[in-house]
Amino acid sequence: MTGFATKEELAQLRGALTTGLADLRGEMHTGFSDLRGEMAGMKGDLEVKIADVKSDVIRWMFAFFVTMLIAILGLYFKK
Repeated sequence: MTGFATKEELAQLRGALTTGLADLRGEMHTGFSDLRGEMAGMKGDLEVKIADVKSDVIRWMFAFFVTMLIAILGLYFKK
């Protein structure tokens, strides 16, 4: 035994590696497809939440604006 691989052993090893890599690529493709689908769903949920927050912020800004306007007009007409 010389410690070197024969051509047949190298061919078997190359075949095993090729098969293993093909399987890994398939699993990764499936995993990334699933992840992409989940992220698309999360993006939709996030857009809805952002729209809700925007409407709440606009509502609060309007309420504070009206309150400040009433306070300023009250001070103006206090004379």
